[in-house]
Amino acid sequence: MRHTIVLLLLLASFSFSIQAQNLVLGEWRSHFSHNRAIESTEKNGWIYTLTTGGLVTYDRINGEQYTYSTVDGLSGVGANTIYHDRITGRIFIGYSDGRIDHFTSLDNIGTYTQIFQNTVYLNKSINAFASSGDTLYVATDFGLVVYDMESGLPITDVIQIGNNPSRLPITDVTTYQNRLWLLVESAGMYSVPLNTPNLKDPSNWSDAIEADSLPAELDVMEIGGNANALYLLTDQGLYKYQGEEWIPEPKIEGDFWTNLSVMPDAVAVSQGINLAILNRQNILYRLSLQANVEHIWVAGDAEFYYSTIFRGIIQFKDWENTSLIPNGPQNNDAIRLAVSDKDIYIAPRGYDQLYAPVPTGGGLYYQNFEKGIWENLNAGNDRMPEDFTTSFVRAIYNPTDGKTYVGSFSEGMGIMSDGALESYYNCSNSGMPVVSVCDPESFGISRVSGIDFDRQGNIWLTVAVSNHSLSAITPDGEWVYVPDAVISPGIRVVDLLVDDFGNKWMIEHENGLMVYTDNGTPDILDDGRLVRLRSGLNNGGLETNDVFCFAKDLDGFIWVGTGQGVGVYYDLGSISQGRIVDAAPPVYEQRELLKNASIFSIAVDGGNRKWLGTDEGAYLVSPTGDDVIKHFTTQNSPLPDETVVDIEINGATGEVFFATSKGVVSYQGDATTGSAVCDEVLVYPNPYFTDSENDVVIQGSAAGSMVRITTASGRLVREIQAEGGTTVWNGRDLDGQKVASGVYLVLMADENGENPCLGKFVVIDR
Repeated sequence: MRHTIVLLLLLASFSFSIQAQNLVLGEWRSHFSHNRAIESTEKNGWIYTLTTGGLVTYDRINGEQYTYSTVDGLSGVGANTIYHDRITGRIFIGYSDGRIDHFTSLDNIGTYTQIFQNTVYLNKSINAFASSGDTLYVATDFGLVVYDMESGLPITDVIQIGNNPSRLPITDVTTYQNRLWLLVESAGMYSVPLNTPNLKDPSNWSDAIEADSLPAELDVMEIGGNANALYLLTDQGLYKYQGEEWIPEPKIEGDFWTNLSVMPDAVAVSQGINLAILNRQNILYRLSLQANVEHIWVAGDAEFYYSTIFRGIIQFKDWENTSLIPNGPQNNDAIRLAVSDKDIYIAPRGYDQLYAPVPTGGGLYYQNFEKGIWENLNAGNDRMPEDFTTSFVRAIYNPTDGKTYVGSFSEGMGIMSDGALESYYNCSNSGMPVVSVCDPESFGISRVSGIDFDRQGNIWLTVAVSNHSLSAITPDGEWVYVPDAVISPGIRVVDLLVDDFGNKWMIEHENGLMVYTDNGTPDILDDGRLVRLRSGLNNGGLETNDVFCFAKDLDGFIWVGTGQGVGVYYDLGSISQGRIVDAAPPVYEQRELLKNASIFSIAVDGGNRKWLGTDEGAYLVSPTGDDVIKHFTTQNSPLPDETVVDIEINGATGEVFFATSKGVVSYQGDATTGSAVCDEVLVYPNPYFTDSENDVVIQGSAAGSMVRITTASGRLVREIQAEGGTTVWNGRDLDGQKVASGVYLVLMADENGENPCLGKFVVIDR
């Protein structure tokens, strides 16, 4: 103990500059939207609400709120249904891919994967749950599955109900008066006694509508039961059954209701913004909100929780509405990210698979890292103008001026700073190229598909299917255009990159690459040349003309992602002279790297390693692509989807951001961007305890540094090559042994032995 106290006093005597770290090495963070709430349940005074970002819990007593996602152990995002079994205390969450999460405590989440892993059925969505004793009834898109909750295993094969030879979806299931009731899509409602020994025998099931003489031609939408009654929502209104006959619920009139919510002590219906609630005292509430209601949970007298499409979960209490939306973007759409050392912008998808413009209206999503609050930037909240608020598909950070440039696939280009729009260019206020003629009222008139910058300070733009495929804005604000004789107008160009030679690389939709070279005269555009790089030997060497992305690495080489793997262009000098060269695929384990995989994004970290976003998850490969260092999928990581459409890196911290069709997550990587000289050295955690599961992270090295860790007396403990500006040390010496307690020095110099720098930290053995 005395030894530890002395070391801590030594630590206090040093003047370290330690910045707060939000993540430790290898940790994940979610950036999901919770604006759409789907369904709620209650357990021990906590409201559990499914959202498109995961799960939100809210304590009704003290107002505490927490979010859970794939980062916290959930199987995915965008689940369909949630159910609380009150006998066992378990909560079940059903997903569209067949996975079922279950837990009594969110510290220990388990998953039933039998339906998910089944290869017989294409559609495996979990639509609803019901339970009796230790038995869980699961309504799926292909039939009824029955689980033993204790073993977590299905009890029987898939149960076919009634006249259901095509395995029609079971859309809803519930229990009432010792019977199991369920809805079969397009086939009606059926019931069976819960103690029936053979649920697979069709003769044991009764056609509930026919047997109980409900009105003919009745369209049943939802069912739900509690101790009071069995409720049936139909196109002819709400019916209830209490053991004798079906009767219309007298207190809830109307045939326009579309959603039914049944709780132990209440029943509720809704349609759009209108809802009706019949509580435990048989008191009827009729309300109208400002958001469409999908589900209602009645927690007490005049205390309701509404799941809405655009405003998340809303609490109605003491006749006041309170939004309980956790911090997050407006939705989970993401096609391109722009990340700096201080903030991030998300551009949602503004075009379809054919690169036709699609209106979004949601603007951009923005977060300042220090504040940690997501902001939605759109015309609805006056953060963007009415004529520049939709279809954002591009965002790129310019380290030269510290601003982020965003492209709309409809309305032009804007310049952002600290979450505010400084200026924007469209055809009516500038020389922005257009698809046909300048008509600001016409949707899709200026489809900005690529933005990049050259060393002369020009802003280069590609505008798809426009009168000028490639143009630039000079530092003086003048618009210049590559002549039609060099690049024809109307080309479906979908992205842009400027290399170290000043060549402009462009992706042409399903037609390979175009490279515009300026012929050594960057100030004269009409003498430039266009080099086309396509598939085939001596034609560009691409595996396919279906190109999705490209990136320039720290050596200046151009990495290209296609629908069939990766290619690298090394001979940029020949391309600058107008010659066609072939891409070379990286080779890993004696075969082409990621052969036949679709590569949607490539990002280069501070160690010149490549992060590849694919249809098989995210890969981290060595600088030359000859080694796979990491491979993240939905099965071994919090990635919400296997298809990773964009990857961007915070060079200052090494945090890697992944954009998918189901939202954005980030991972604390181990490589930062090295500087030309040694920056302030940051070592964390400090002090470092030898029994920690985490490594020591050293940041601030010059690019290409060799990092030496020594004792205070100068004895070498370990020597490590930095990854860009970051070094990771496992706390062991040259012999692999844990080091002793003491003060340690970090000595760094660049690859030439110059630009030395020094850091200090404390190790405590315990």
